[in-house]
Amino acid sequence: MSEENKAQIIEGTLMPYYETGMEGTLWSVQEDGKDGYDGLNPLEDGQLLTVFNDAARTEVLWQGVIDLERDQQKQDELLRAQKYDPRLGPWGYGLPKNIHPYDWVNMFASEKPARVEPARIEPASDKPVPEPLIK
Repeated sequence: MSEENKAQIIEGTLMPYYETGMEGTLWSVQEDGKDGYDGLNPLEDGQLLTVFNDAARTEVLWQGVIDLERDQQKQDELLRAQKYDPRLGPWGYGLPKNIHPYDWVNMFASEKPARVEPARIEPASDKPVPEPLIK
């Protein structure tokens, strides 16, 4: 994310970005009105992510501070604790600590509308991961 984008609110859609040769998915928001790499905004720890269930952005599906685990061994431990097979996720660029992996992947695969706000508070990784939104 550019220095300019760090200071602003970004509206767009969730984008599970990856290319050949990448070791996992780069969790991003594709900014509305910008094409290609110019609109690609990788999520960073501490940012506030709001995911909407509708195009009008009136129904909040999930909201939380980005807190990604990047250590592979710790990712596997988190996934096993959630009864989620580590082989099912491309977690190379971070596994969220504060939302169930199933819900995270589903929101990105569905390219849900989203808003990203600059970091305001530190991620709180000591909180337990909630049950899946979708069962």
